[in-house]
Amino acid sequence: MPRSENQKLKLFRLLEIFWIYTDENHGLTTPEIISKLESYEILVERKTVYADINELNKLGGFKIKKKKKGVNTYYYLTNKILSISQLKILVDASQAFKFIPEDTSEKLIKKLSLFSSKYESDGLKHQVRLRGRIKTNNHVVLEVIDTLNEAITKKKIVRFKYYKWVYEDNKIQLKERHENFLYSISPRALVYNDENYYFIGIDETINKEKFFRVDKMKDIELVENERMSSPGKTDTYDIVGCVNSNFDMYAAKKENVKIEFKKDVLGVIIDRFGTDIRMMDKGDGWYGTTLMNVGVSNTFFGWFFIIGMSAKIISPLHVKEKYKEYLLEQLKNY
Repeated sequence: MPRSENQKLKLFRLLEIFWIYTDENHGLTTPEIISKLESYEILVERKTVYADINELNKLGGFKIKKKKKGVNTYYYLTNKILSISQLKILVDASQAFKFIPEDTSEKLIKKLSLFSSKYESDGLKHQVRLRGRIKTNNHVVLEVIDTLNEAITKKKIVRFKYYKWVYEDNKIQLKERHENFLYSISPRALVYNDENYYFIGIDETINKEKFFRVDKMKDIELVENERMSSPGKTDTYDIVGCVNSNFDMYAAKKENVKIEFKKDVLGVIIDRFGTDIRMMDKGDGWYGTTLMNVGVSNTFFGWFFIIGMSAKIISPLHVKEKYKEYLLEQLKNY
C-alpha cells in the first residue's frame, strides 16, 4: 500500500494503538506512539501526535488522558465501551453458564478480550478456570438463542425438536423426546433460572404455557407464514412472576401457601421470594407469611424440604397433606 494511503488511516491506527496498548495502568510516551505508527508505515512528528490526540478526543465516546511519571508523560485511553470489571463479569458468566459449551465459552472470552488492552486481556483469559464443570454438548445453542430472540421480537411462531437425556448403547446421549415431532410454540420470553436457560411459550396446539431448556432444543426454525394467537401478550408477559411461581420451570397449579418458619431461615425465604412478602411475628423466633402464586409441585416440596425442621406449611390443608405424602414417598426409598 502506498505511503499516502497509510497516512489516510492515521487516526484509525492511532486509536487502535491506544485501544490495544493502553489502559488505566499502562500508557505510552510520545516516542513510543511515533514508533508504533511507523510500524504501520505512518510517519508523524511529535506535534502531529498531540494534534491527532486532540482530534480523537473531539470524537466523543473516547477520552485519551495523560499522566506524568518522573520526567516522562504517558498517554492512555479511558472510557472504553466496557470497563474491565464489566468484562470480568461477562467472562465469569460465559464460563459458569452450563448451557454454553466449553469451546464456545472460550471463543466468547477471546472476543470479549478484544474490548480490553493486551495487558487486561491476558488477565481475562486466565481469570476463570472451571475445567470439569458440567457443560452442554449442544453446539448449536447460540443459534437457537438467536432464533428465539428473533421470534420474540418479530412475534413469530417457532418450530423445533426437543431432546432428553437417555442412556443407550453404553453411553449417555441426547435423544428426541418424541421422534420426528416438531413443537410449534408462540414465544413469550427467555429466562435464566437456577443455572439453566429456559424458553417460555404457548403450545399453539393445546393453548398451554410450556417451558423448554434451551440447551435441549435443536433444528429450530422461524415460521414466517403463521401468526401467533395472541402476539400482544409477548410485550406484557410477567417474566418475574412466572419464574417466582414455577420453581425451576416446572409447570404446576398455582396456590397461595401460608407457612411459618424460624428466623434463621429468613434469608432463604427472601432469596427465593424477595423482600415484598408480608411478615408476621409469631413469637419465640418464628415468623409467618403467605407465599403468593406458588407452583405447588414436587419441585416446591423439594425446596421446602431443604429448610428442614425450621419451617412448616400451615395451609391450605390439601397442600399440607400433599407435602406429607411427598415425605412418605421419599421414606419408601430407604
